[in-house]
Amino acid sequence: MKSKLGFLFLPWKSGNLVARRRFRLFSRLRRDESGSYLLLAALALPPLIGITGLAVEAGYWLYTKRNLQAAADSAAYSAATAYAIDSTSDLTLQGEAITGDQGLVNGQNGVTVTVVKSPAGGCGANSYAGNSGAIEVIVAQTVNRLFSKMALVGNSTTICARAVAVVSGGGDCVVALGANGSGIATDANGTNGLNLNLKNCSLFSNSTSANAIYLQGNNNVITAETIGAVGGINIAGHNSTTSTVPTSGDAPVADPYKTTSASWPSSCGSCVRYPTTGGAAYSPTASGNPKTASLSPGNFPNGITLDTASATYNFAPGTYYIGGDFQMTKSNITVNGTGVTFIITGNHVFDASKASNSIFSVTAPTSGTMAGVLIWEPTSTGTNVIGNNSFTANIQGIIYAPSAVVDYAGNTGSTSSPACVQILGASVKFGGNQININGNCDTVAGFKKFGQLIALVE
Repeated sequence: MKSKLGFLFLPWKSGNLVARRRFRLFSRLRRDESGSYLLLAALALPPLIGITGLAVEAGYWLYTKRNLQAAADSAAYSAATAYAIDSTSDLTLQGEAITGDQGLVNGQNGVTVTVVKSPAGGCGANSYAGNSGAIEVIVAQTVNRLFSKMALVGNSTTICARAVAVVSGGGDCVVALGANGSGIATDANGTNGLNLNLKNCSLFSNSTSANAIYLQGNNNVITAETIGAVGGINIAGHNSTTSTVPTSGDAPVADPYKTTSASWPSSCGSCVRYPTTGGAAYSPTASGNPKTASLSPGNFPNGITLDTASATYNFAPGTYYIGGDFQMTKSNITVNGTGVTFIITGNHVFDASKASNSIFSVTAPTSGTMAGVLIWEPTSTGTNVIGNNSFTANIQGIIYAPSAVVDYAGNTGSTSSPACVQILGASVKFGGNQININGNCDTVAGFKKFGQLIALVE
């Protein structure tokens, strides 16, 4: 019976076991969480890729921003330097050349380069806006969006960088261009009591000599924004002072008129010749009471000599091409002229050393090729003596004698209204009493402001 019962219930027991096994397998499968990681990973992968992509793209934007900023900084400083050397420089060309060297060419690969004097503001800033001495450079680049397109509108974005450099000071109004000897000095007689007042400007010597600036004599005073030299400075006179501490070891100043002067005429074959014949210097006759004489522009192949004491010589506007010395040989002479340029060719000079108690009242042209140029000596290596202790020069213009000596003495301008004068010679010597020169001459045609101070401020 038992065996029969056992036999009868065996299928049930066997089926129950299978069912139980199947139930336990389903329960384990229901409780097993190992497969959920794959599901979670599948769900999280797109956001992770997006976040990683955004991080990489943001890093690229930061890298681009840094490159743009470095280029803008270099371009702004370079453009400001060009302006300090020559205020007529093409600042846009200078700025674009610097950014181009760094692979950021204006108009290519989404790059724009903007160079502005007197900044208008941009790239999220407007500091120094309207400052006439500031140079602003904005470098921008448009780049395509990648992963950021999922979160931001648009297929591209523009990254920009801004830099501002400030050019300050009046620049140089007296420069000795020669690399040797005493570049700037008191004259050979050891001047005493000279008051050299350079208002809104500075003086500089390119000489590498230990006496690049050599002030001898007693009670001499030099007032200037800055006083500098490549070489050394020797203040040798008793009780002689400078308004600011001179600096030595400076970088040389580039000749601001070297390129411009290449287009200046040095001769005029079609000009009227004075005298019409002969080989003597032209000596106009002064007549009347008071004695006067008039001169017209033209070609003076043997020079000009003003040799009548107490006479007034009136120079008509224009260019005087002088193939000999320009001399003032008598005392109490008065010279008047407006819009006048003297071009002294060959190895000749301007010499007023004998013109005691004389007045030289001449201003340079305000327009045309020779705008701003009063005396130009393209090749002379001689010594120009512009005045003496009792000589008064009421002048406005550039005295440019890059290979010659300029010995400038007497009285110039007034303390209230100094003359707009720039003196550039191989060397420059000063003598006399009171010399007042103004460097704030931005409105004078032909003048270039150069030798200013430069600072990258943003």
